[in-house]
Amino acid sequence: MKKNFFVLGVFCLSLFAACDSDRRTAQGDGYQDTTATGTDTRAGMLEDDTREFMTDAASGGMMEVELGRIVQQKATNQDVKDFAAMMVKDHSAANERLMALAQSKNIQLPQQMKEDHQEEVNRFRDMKAGQDFDKEYVKLMVEDHEEDIKEFEEAQEDVQDAEIRQWVDNTLQSLRQHKQRIDQIKEAMDKRS
Repeated sequence: MKKNFFVLGVFCLSLFAACDSDRRTAQGDGYQDTTATGTDTRAGMLEDDTREFMTDAASGGMMEVELGRIVQQKATNQDVKDFAAMMVKDHSAANERLMALAQSKNIQLPQQMKEDHQEEVNRFRDMKAGQDFDKEYVKLMVEDHEEDIKEFEEAQEDVQDAEIRQWVDNTLQSLRQHKQRIDQIKEAMDKRS
């Protein structure tokens, strides 16, 4: 009887691995789907939604860092520059923790941003410095943080892995602080206009 359960367990693990073997890498942009590597089955046990969430979070985090660097150089409003510096610091730390977590779960996350995130970075890189630049960045950060908070709140409910959920909880707290600060900056800028 014990032998039958062992064989059944091996069969289920093999089936899991076979079902996951059709993952692909997106071509041409260096962006990769998060799939398990090696023989560790922990990654295969994570839900596809969790892996997709981690991939999106990694790309979004890279965008926040890169935008923050650009904005620190081009912004004319000191509060906007300070906010951008906070984005670089906080999102770099969150990205590092996410990458370490993914590595411990044998999940490969992208090393480059998704195309839409890269387009935002390019847009700001090409934009001229000045008040319009500052306002456009603030507008994007308000919208982006609203969307991110919603996605992280959903992940709080959906993610089953305790370590990933802990990262989600910690990052969500930072996102809420960022949202509160960018709302204050927007309000102050609106009053000056």
